[in-house]
Amino acid sequence: MAPVVGITQWVKTFVTFGKSESPIEVEIDATGRVLINGVERRAEWIATPDGVSVSIDGRVVDVAIDRAFPEVTVGARSLRTTARVEGERERAVSTSGQRNASGDKVLRAPMPGRIVRLSVVAGVEVAQGAAIAVVEAMKMENEVVAKVAGIVNKVHVGVGDTVEGNAPLVTFA
Repeated sequence: MAPVVGITQWVKTFVTFGKSESPIEVEIDATGRVLINGVERRAEWIATPDGVSVSIDGRVVDVAIDRAFPEVTVGARSLRTTARVEGERERAVSTSGQRNASGDKVLRAPMPGRIVRLSVVAGVEVAQGAAIAVVEAMKMENEVVAKVAGIVNKVHVGVGDTVEGNAPLVTFA
């Protein structure tokens, strides 16, 4: 299947093999140009009875998928392994309302959009109601504010990143 020309398509997927996670971002712009993790590639793909056949820069790999998402068994040539494949939306739903073992609090994106401004870095103390980020959605800028006072433990996004609704933006200690 060739890219759809005329609209911009974007997807971010997280692929985990064992304990190793690889985020994979694919963007297909309105001209049909394909970027994988920010690098322009010649890419095509077609569905097969067992999975998908992918051609990236002329290298073809047939990937067999044995089980349903997000836990899948994948194979390419003689190699087979189990992987977890999640999109940002699935990741947000599976982790919504959860806290990690240290009790950190997570500030999440209120809607899908692009991060156009980020006002914090890790280690900064913020007051309740302080501006944390601005998410642009449908040409509207939406300010995201801290719901609690605290110290920023981790910033999960950067300016220019596209996020799904409920995606983690900042974790507070």
